[in-house]
Amino acid sequence: MDLISWTPDLAVHVDKIDDQHKELFKRFNQVGEAIWDGKGKEEIGRFMGFMADYVALHFRDEENLMLQNNYPGYTTQKSAHEHFTQQIMEIKEKFDKGEADTPLVVRVVEELGNWFKNHIRSLDVALGQFLVTKQK
Repeated sequence: MDLISWTPDLAVHVDKIDDQHKELFKRFNQVGEAIWDGKGKEEIGRFMGFMADYVALHFRDEENLMLQNNYPGYTTQKSAHEHFTQQIMEIKEKFDKGEADTPLVVRVVEELGNWFKNHIRSLDVALGQFLVTKQK
């Protein structure tokens, strides 16, 4: 059961970023499969730990590319990244404390997946276009 699907319109055309995005999609969908198999609670705990670490790495990589290339949309991207990271940390904290049950976390994970897909489609694709144009 895929929670979110990778489609060609999500390609940023910067290999490192696209590969990281695909890995995030894979992880979102592993959660969906675990839920379908009745192992959602265990997988959600692992997923939230992965997201906390991987999103920090991914956003750092994107932001470094923006700074290195004087990307004019850096502030907007950085703000969006901070907001997403805060959401992940809040959900992880609640889940770790046992304050969030599996159905709630599943719904939130789906919402985060959709946010991430929309973020890629709007902000990251624009970044990719800027970087590709700059390299020509």
